[in-house]
Amino acid sequence: MKKRRQDVLYDEMIKLIENSDQEKFKELLLAYTLVMMLHDDAGVVDTMVDI
Repeated sequence: MKKRRQDVLYDEMIKLIENSDQEKFKELLLAYTLVMMLHDDAGVVDTMVDI
């Protein structure tokens, strides 16, 4: 099954919110933000990752 990279990160962030892991959440939020910024800047097609 393939999902967009930002969707995978988003799903992970939701799990962390539910588990209240603040430190890990901040790291993932930064990763998510960077992926979205790079995605927007490059104007590329969604990067797909295996999950």
